[in-house]
Amino acid sequence: MLMSCQEKLDLAVIDPNSGRGNMAFQIGIINNTKVDDNQKNVTKATLQSSKSNGNMALTPPVSASDFTASFSAGDTIGIFVVPAGQPLTAGNSLIANAKLSFNGTKWMGAVNWPAGTSFDFYAYYPYRVGLTNPASISFSVKKDQTIWSDFQQSDLMFAKAEAINLGATVQLDFKHLLSLVQVELEAGTSKASSPDVDMVVNLTNIICDGHLALASGTFTPLSGQQSSVRMYRVEQPDDTDYETKFTYRALLPAQMLEGGKRSLFLSQSGQSYIQQQKSSLQLLGGTSHRIDVPQLKNLWRAVWIPAGTFQMGSPATDPYADANEKPRHWVKLTKGFYMSRYEVTVAEYADFLNAMNIVGGGLSVHVPLDGNMVLAFSVFQNLVSQPHYIDGKWKALPGSENVPMAVVFFEGAKA
Repeated sequence: MLMSCQEKLDLAVIDPNSGRGNMAFQIGIINNTKVDDNQKNVTKATLQSSKSNGNMALTPPVSASDFTASFSAGDTIGIFVVPAGQPLTAGNSLIANAKLSFNGTKWMGAVNWPAGTSFDFYAYYPYRVGLTNPASISFSVKKDQTIWSDFQQSDLMFAKAEAINLGATVQLDFKHLLSLVQVELEAGTSKASSPDVDMVVNLTNIICDGHLALASGTFTPLSGQQSSVRMYRVEQPDDTDYETKFTYRALLPAQMLEGGKRSLFLSQSGQSYIQQQKSSLQLLGGTSHRIDVPQLKNLWRAVWIPAGTFQMGSPATDPYADANEKPRHWVKLTKGFYMSRYEVTVAEYADFLNAMNIVGGGLSVHVPLDGNMVLAFSVFQNLVSQPHYIDGKWKALPGSENVPMAVVFFEGAKA
């Protein structure tokens, strides 16, 4: 399979001696991403984030260095053959939907030369069992492309070779018919505020279905029903950049993404974000598009704590516990909840105080909670585990930005 098309690949060859009269093939992928002249104006469009108060910059098609393209073991293609110069129809196919399989090294499959001297070849990827009508091949991208195999099977490619003489090697250079959309999320200022493994990115209002006319290599999306497509994350847990880069991809039919509609729906740890599209964007077949999403506000990495029972309080023998912290007793939670995977840092708590317009300068800090101002923490001079009010703003002392926040009262933590 492929990720996108950028440069010519080495070609795999079927052994021409594998059987008497068998054809020899060279099969590759054309790797030059097309950019229509009409696309130049479209790529200047911006997407407005309803949560981050920033613009999602829509760049021109992604550079060649960002993608690779190759077939992988298990990939299969289908082939139709007609006499040279004759139209491709179900009735005049000399070879109809022959299957070739790639084993990781070469293509396998016995396809014998038919009667005649010159032929036209038509091929498509991925192979469809039972296909008889090359004029209208139904195809749908997966609505959930989070798994590599489903992302892979959402690709659609076409190849054609004309006037191939009997006994000659058949070269099939596949081109991509769909559009590749890449979404890149900006990392947070800390691990706790960055996208996490449970981040789900959906492209919304997407046409997923269409028909391929194999003779022309034209894929026509079906107008009407629209769906959401869940994207595949490029970085995987074993990758070194898994914690710092957040790249998502999906393969889609060429179509117009209309302005004024939401284009992205993101969710993580019970939080949801909607990215609103301001202007229309034309997706083109064989073209890559990249959308950069600025840092999502109030994003946090959390773990789900299921409902259950636990012991609350200190034992009677604890000499340091206050009276209201005893006795230890069982508590039952009937609902689950999310808890941050990481401690709140000094820098994050400073951002909270600044966002709430809390003014400092005294020996204690109060914050709003349920309509009242409650004590958050007492100020300790030069304590690195709490923010300090400097030049009209709450700031972490240099080097303590990622130190866990400490010495916070219950009400201050709850706020």
